Amino acid sequence: MKRIGLLLAVALGGGFGCEASVQSRPAYATYQTAPAHQHQPARFAERWVTLGDRLSADDHRQFINLLGRGEFRAIRVEAVRGAPVINQVAIEFSDGQTQVVKMNSRIPPGAGQTIDLNGGARQINRIIVYSEPGYGGAYSVFGT
Repeated sequence: MKRIGLLLAVALGGGFGCEASVQSRPAYATYQTAPAHQHQPARFAERWVTLGDRLSADDHRQFINLLGRGEFRAIRVEAVRGAPVINQVAIEFSDGQTQVVKMNSRIPPGAGQTIDLNGGARQINRIIVYSEPGYGGAYSVFGT
């Protein structure tokens, strides 16, 4: 009987000791508890603007008209659904020049590729994204 009482006392005492070590919040940082700059994708930290949102990669090419949208230094193509295959991106500038970037890559969801524009900040008339329709998926295009 004394043995049961001793075990019961140790169990109850140990339970109170464990309660003090339990954390009331998660050990990992969440969007609500961590500073905002630690969890934002790179496109938000550099003031990226959306130029084309959730464009389907089911077509061979997609046109994004940007007349009068301002000047940009870089373009980012980012997968938002599935893993689209982007063959190339053609950027037509207002001065008549065109910059063609061959990507030939499958972009995993949430990943992307950034294209620096030749000559710094430039006015863009339109962007043409060439994709491989057999892989599907969707992508967004951002500019900064």
